[in-house]
Amino acid sequence: MILHIAFPEKFFNDYIDFVNDNFEVDRHTFFFLKKGKNSKTAPNVVFSRYYRFGVLFYIELLIYMLKADKVVLHSLSKWSVIRFLFFFPWLARKCYWYLWGADLYYNIVEKGSLKYYYFRNIAYRKVVRNLGCIVSNRGDYQIVKDEFNTQAEHLESFLYPSNLFKNIDISAPVKDEIWIQVGNSADPSNNHLEAIDWIKTLNLPRYKVVCPLSYGNAKHAELVKQYGQEQLGESFIPLTTFMNLDEYVKLLSKIDVAIFNHKRQQAVGNIVTLLGFGKSVYIREDVTTTELLERVGVKLFPIGRDGITSIELLTPDEKERNIAKIKEFFSKEMLILQSKKIFGD
Repeated sequence: MILHIAFPEKFFNDYIDFVNDNFEVDRHTFFFLKKGKNSKTAPNVVFSRYYRFGVLFYIELLIYMLKADKVVLHSLSKWSVIRFLFFFPWLARKCYWYLWGADLYYNIVEKGSLKYYYFRNIAYRKVVRNLGCIVSNRGDYQIVKDEFNTQAEHLESFLYPSNLFKNIDISAPVKDEIWIQVGNSADPSNNHLEAIDWIKTLNLPRYKVVCPLSYGNAKHAELVKQYGQEQLGESFIPLTTFMNLDEYVKLLSKIDVAIFNHKRQQAVGNIVTLLGFGKSVYIREDVTTTELLERVGVKLFPIGRDGITSIELLTPDEKERNIAKIKEFFSKEMLILQSKKIFGD
């Protein structure tokens, strides 16, 4: 049995369908730490009955992990799972860590509290060193090796169907202004305020700034909304209402330029979708996503030391090349092949 340990996220329903449609259903069990509002139900999906009840939860988790041949950790951010693997290091060796980004980066930043010192330097570090395999891009794996001295195997994958090329025929609307997307969520790691300052200095004649803020940090979302409206006026459009996938993809088709000012791997699904639509994407050169996309062969625009001092659009040839490269690499066939290696099929 392959046991998937996860916390409810909006893209998991599609992932469960992907696994069940392309692999043996009886071989996979999805163990969710809790049931989300829109969690999918299926014969091989179970929800913890004791997540908030300490010892009972650990007994429940132990039973499932003992039965499993492999364990896929969908992110390594929940303290309950980390603590469990700290006390059962021999079980960590059959774990495959699907590395998301935040679950690595917030654990390699020094913080002052004694609790954090324990978490980072003892429990988390020991668990990471004991893991059997890390599933990520090459850059993030190298960071794990350098920071934690792990000997875990590495497998490369873009992990989820949400990161696939979107083969959707959506005609871009004719408009007389540039639409700029800033970030992908209300998480402060988007560094929205800095990006807004850059846009303000560009003195663009006609533009709209679209800023997704419907999920993440609600307090930060309000800060960004107020700052964006103060600095950019009616040109700033905060998206504070959650959109379904079809609506959001249609919105992305209208974007001309996207600015992802993250200092770590993040927003891969947004970036892949936009590149697959032939949009111009600005991203930091030192982010591991950049190395992956440049290896794939797509044209990106770098965020330099001085930020963004001008806005450029892809040429027709660059658009065509980007779309072809994204379609080739971020394909369902590639994800199946990557998953086969992970699952041992």
